[in-house]
Formats: sequence, C-alpha cells, structure tokens
Amino acid sequence: MARFEEVAGKVFGAVGTLFVAVLVLGIGGVILDNQYPELLNPAPVPPPQIKRTVFMPPLSNIRLVLDRDEVRNPGERVKNVLKECIGSPPALIGIGGNAEIEKFLADATKTDVFYFYCSSPESWKMLAGRIGLVKMRDGKPVDEFVFFMN
Repeated sequence: MARFEEVAGKVFGAVGTLFVAVLVLGIGGVILDNQYPELLNPAPVPPPQIKRTVFMPPLSNIRLVLDRDEVRNPGERVKNVLKECIGSPPALIGIGGNAEIEKFLADATKTDVFYFYCSSPESWKMLAGRIGLVKMRDGKPVDEFVFFMN
C-alpha cells in the first residue's frame, strides 16, 4: 500500500504543479494583456500593395477611340466593332457593370484617351480573345477595363 500512496502522491504533485503553472501563466497573460495589450496582440500588418502593370494592346487590336459618354453608354459604333470581332454583338453590352465603369472613369482627366480594343477572330477561336478599354494618359496606359475575356 505504501507504494501506491507514493505513486499517487507523485502524480498528485505533478498535476498540482502543472495546474499552478497554468494558473500563473494565465493570470500573467491577463495582467500583461491589460497593461500592455500591444505586446500580446500586435497590430495587424497591412498586406503590401501590388502595383498593377497595364499593358498596351497591339495596335492592330485597337478599333476605336471613345469619349467618356461612349464608355458609359456603348453605341452602334461599339456594337458594330463587336460584331466584326466576335461575329455578333453580345447581348449584355451596356447592361450592368455600371459601378465598375464609373470606378474606371472616376479618376479620368479631360486629357485621357480611351482606346477600345478587340483581339482578332483567330484569338477568339483559340479561346484567347479579349475586348476592353485602355485608359491612356500622357501617352502611357494607366488603367484597363476588360469587357469580355475568353
């Protein structure tokens, strides 16, 4: 029986020591968190901003130069070019997406030029076609808005 009591005492002592250690660490953590909250919970680091590179489409793909109004409300000229590029004008042109277009136009200046581009019919057949707008400022592309991508 003495052996059982000796083992039980060691187990109880180890459990008691572990309980006291957890209790001390918990109380210490609460005290530190109250006194120095940034120590245990540092402020989140914002993700790095990735600078987006806008490429100019090949000159052969540029079909029209548009003004702001034509960007907001594509007219017959745009629909005719779409028909030429992909065979028929998409039914959804000019429907929805106004918030994205307004965001695209938000920082536009009066000197910005908008190029409407459409890749070749062959690229559409190879599932690599693209239709969109490129915003040019001082001869450099600054933003792109893709209407359709294959």
